[in-house]
Amino acid sequence: MLDLNVIKKIIENLYLDGAYILLDELEAKEKSTLSNDIMLHKEAFGKPSCPFCHSNNVIRNGKRLGKQTFYCKNCEKYFTYSTNTAVDSSKSVYKTWISFIHYTIKGMTLVNIADEIHVSQTTAFNMRHKLFKAIAHIRDSTILSGQIQIDGKFVPMNFKGTKPENMPRLSKKRSSRSKTPLARKVCIMTAIDSDDHISMEITGLGEETNEMMHVFDGRIAPGSLLVTDGKFAFETYAKNNNLNIEIVKSSKFTNEHDFNLSEVNGSHSQLDIFLKRYRGVSTRHLQG
Repeated sequence: MLDLNVIKKIIENLYLDGAYILLDELEAKEKSTLSNDIMLHKEAFGKPSCPFCHSNNVIRNGKRLGKQTFYCKNCEKYFTYSTNTAVDSSKSVYKTWISFIHYTIKGMTLVNIADEIHVSQTTAFNMRHKLFKAIAHIRDSTILSGQIQIDGKFVPMNFKGTKPENMPRLSKKRSSRSKTPLARKVCIMTAIDSDDHISMEITGLGEETNEMMHVFDGRIAPGSLLVTDGKFAFETYAKNNNLNIEIVKSSKFTNEHDFNLSEVNGSHSQLDIFLKRYRGVSTRHLQG
């Protein structure tokens, strides 16, 4: 691969006609779905490992629609650089994806994003879930360590997008007096460590239990310190896994050792803002 300084010197020595040809080539490349491989920066690493079984026993298997394909001798499956990534099977190009990510971070609505990047709302919806799935994959591989604040967040079950004939319950009463019982709320178990690594997992319905805590198995480094509100499930998990624990009572902001739950509570507040912005997210899509 040419060094950037070498490319700059070549461009400086181009005649005007040659510069226009180069611009046309770059524009064509930008509008091609092959630019997604460039976005993934995988071409520079040669043969990838199998995205299905993670074996390195992989061979090149020609090209399909201009994209390099590979064959795994271990699980006997075919794949490309983009398999199991956010741009897998996507017809949207590099520039469109970058714009989509930018507008999503800005908090724009799906309708406005679709208008800005010139795609249908269905395509924008699918892109959003591919993006969230990729983020979830990164999050799930993160190991929490050091001081870890853990708490549960409870949100009502959301059946957004479910057809009336498939609705598992009667329509909910819209009244300030009508509150959803805790047993019918989804528990989102949240943990954030001192390096701002975060884990948010849907663990089931109702209050935190010992079974729900298994979502952190293999995700917390040995010797870590758990900071919790003293729920029995948290204490039991810390004891069974030889983890230290500090308890901050729900009626207090800090405990006697100045530990608090401000970081995890802040994450829950950000989640509330996110859900309000999108007018709720279906429970089936909430995990990402």
